[in-house]
Amino acid sequence: MTNTALGPWLIARLLAGMPAPKDLDPQALGEPWASLLSAIPTDGDGATRMAAFDRLLAGRPDVAEIRRAVLAIDPAQPAPAEQANGFITAGELLQKNIPPLRWTVQELLIRPGLQVLAGHPKVGKSWLALQLAKSVSMGEPFLGRNVETGPVLYYALEDGEARLQARLKMAGWTGPENVHFRFDLPALDNGGAACLRTASLAYQPALVIVDSLAAAKSASIDENEAGAVASLACELGEISRVAGCSLLLVHHHRKHASGDPGLDLRGSSALYAALDGLLSLYRERGQAEAKLTADGRDLEGTELALGWTGSGWCYLGAGEIVDRHKAERRTLESLKALGSEGTAEDIAGQMGIARQSVLPHLKSLVDAGLAEVVKIKGSEKGGRPKDVYRLLG
Repeated sequence: MTNTALGPWLIARLLAGMPAPKDLDPQALGEPWASLLSAIPTDGDGATRMAAFDRLLAGRPDVAEIRRAVLAIDPAQPAPAEQANGFITAGELLQKNIPPLRWTVQELLIRPGLQVLAGHPKVGKSWLALQLAKSVSMGEPFLGRNVETGPVLYYALEDGEARLQARLKMAGWTGPENVHFRFDLPALDNGGAACLRTASLAYQPALVIVDSLAAAKSASIDENEAGAVASLACELGEISRVAGCSLLLVHHHRKHASGDPGLDLRGSSALYAALDGLLSLYRERGQAEAKLTADGRDLEGTELALGWTGSGWCYLGAGEIVDRHKAERRTLESLKALGSEGTAEDIAGQMGIARQSVLPHLKSLVDAGLAEVVKIKGSEKGGRPKDVYRLLG
């Protein structure tokens, strides 16, 4: 195995706060790794070493290549020389003791991992992110699911202190929450990613939230440019893995959402491809209910129904609740359009669906006291009576 592979691995270990091998001979590694390793202190924590590393890279023409090589390394893995050709047999894999998946929020937020919380503007994404931060910091269930307690770093890049303070008071925060806020961050593609990594190594958080991705990147990164987006997402994913935390980016949906989380994510599909998980918040304007979907490599298409309380979200149950209530609203609107009464056939025709599909929603309206059903004799002699639905009130 070449020294080119061993050098980045050794640096990645030092920056992660791991001890340097006792038999380390930097001069045997070649440049630039030999000079870099000789200058990085082997004492102190990961943050101290990262600061020294950043100083060493300042002004170098090959800084991007060096960072990319180091970030691509998992310091917890064996040294490259011990990995042989990188292959593993089926038998070895079957016998290998692999630890179970780790979750910051059970079956919603994997750790480590890069995830996105996406939705249209003003649907409550930031409120949900704040609620998540509070739950993780205090060890309280989030939307009915267990969490792994730990510190949280929260970059509130679209809020000032006054607005965030007001929201914390509305949501019932009292002060002991182990959440550390910042309202500024250099552009991720211009030093911000390095700052994010340094802070993550220093605080060892369970969760890092960046609200929002659009505010965290510079204008030089076009959301629709696959190469730039993939490169940034890869770097952020490596930060999550090296720091051992969940990294959540708050982002936006496209203007016209289809209901498919991957397609609805604004910008290049390269972002979705690089993610470990995607949380998507769907809410109709003016409605108190929303659906949260969870999609990812280790997620099984979970859908949760949420209810807006005025200062946060509460868990209502399975996502189908939102779909059912939406269909009932459409049924009610169609009945109004027919002059407040009509048969199931009339209402189904107005909605453009089959009669059998509208019957459960009509029953729900009757059970809720919003409509009544009466039998009317058929217009023709011997005709069967018809069920007519009428709005009440």
